[in-house]
Amino acid sequence: MTPKISIIIATYNAGHTLARCLESIREQKTSEIELLVMDGASSDNTLDIINTFHDVVDICLSEPDKGIYDAWNKGIIYARGNWIMFIGADDYLLKNALLAYLNLLTKQDCIAYDLICAKEILVDQTGKVVKTIGKPYHWDSFRKQMLIAHGASLHNKKLFQELGSFSLHYSICADYEFLLRKKLKSLFINQYLLCMQDGGVSATYKA
Repeated sequence: MTPKISIIIATYNAGHTLARCLESIREQKTSEIELLVMDGASSDNTLDIINTFHDVVDICLSEPDKGIYDAWNKGIIYARGNWIMFIGADDYLLKNALLAYLNLLTKQDCIAYDLICAKEILVDQTGKVVKTIGKPYHWDSFRKQMLIAHGASLHNKKLFQELGSFSLHYSICADYEFLLRKKLKSLFINQYLLCMQDGGVSATYKA
């Protein structure tokens, strides 16, 4: 059975948060969902954690890479789903998130769409909500600022066949650059489906 959704997670020494992420997927994963973990040759307990979730992880590749977008590009090559989701090792799915995506894909013919967006919650290290993220995709506003919740979005696999892969020239915003390559046809799920922990690579002063 070909999965409808492929979830790709890039990891590198993510042992402190990865189990929470994978557990949130385990709780709601079905045969329609495929999970790929692209690891950058971690030296901590990341691979041990992945092994304990062997019932959830369909594909795991561990080798040196050039960062998150390089790992995502590798995952795209292996992904079999018609829709691809990219989430961080310190993110986790909210209850019934995958069901919300699958319900939409079942009830509506989405093949002509490029992107399916939803909303996400940003929390601090204590779990306190910092802010909420995610607006419907509209080209005029999107080309000025990244307003969608990328972690809570599904990408039609055909989009990568059309536009290519993520550029390694950008260390933290290649997802935004990729989605700027064309005016997209998008759907919006008005629900919070992902929780993202503050402190990721794109949230630092250096970034």
